[in-house]
Amino acid sequence: MNKPINHTSLIELQQWMQSLVTNKFPPSEKEQIEKFILPSQRLSAQRHLQIYRQSYIARLRECMKKQFAALAYTLGEELFQQFADEYLDAHPSTNYSLNTLGAKFPEFLEQSRPDKTLNEKEVWIDFMIELSRFEYAFSELFEEIESGDKRQIVKVFKHSFPIGRYYLEYSHGKEPEMYIPEETYCLIKRENYKLSILETNKSVYDKYSMYGE
Repeated sequence: MNKPINHTSLIELQQWMQSLVTNKFPPSEKEQIEKFILPSQRLSAQRHLQIYRQSYIARLRECMKKQFAALAYTLGEELFQQFADEYLDAHPSTNYSLNTLGAKFPEFLEQSRPDKTLNEKEVWIDFMIELSRFEYAFSELFEEIESGDKRQIVKVFKHSFPIGRYYLEYSHGKEPEMYIPEETYCLIKRENYKLSILETNKSVYDKYSMYGE
């Protein structure tokens, strides 16, 4: 879109600005951003736009790390950032709220796993995918509390690793190492605006699964 500024509606201007800020590639010369973004004494219009772009990307990265803090710890900062950036390129934010930004991240990790075509799968990748699913489920319940939702909820999980135990150790400031495969069960209980994670057993899992919790 390269209309003169006085012929551009507000919504068109907003859409144009959004496309430049959210696009992973910098704008081309044909965009003529000087018509819409004024330079200052110290910074050009291009540099102003670049600051907006960098701030937006930094905000998305911060949100991903918040939603998947244990996963970021487990993978390490650099590798987690690489996965997060690839995910954000494939699934850019389309909502004014970033609460659901990581909703498709576990699925993305599953689909992009490097051993996808191999008969024998890498154990550490399975661990990361299970951990990411658990973390996002936890963040969803936390956001509901922040919104004032008072309902009491018990959500149960069956894992191939001690994911609940690992997450608890991490959240308590420990430095857990990845566990070996082991079928485990845990639950997240939400009551009185508080979330608690408890390791449990198959009978409890079956009980709550029966009611769709």
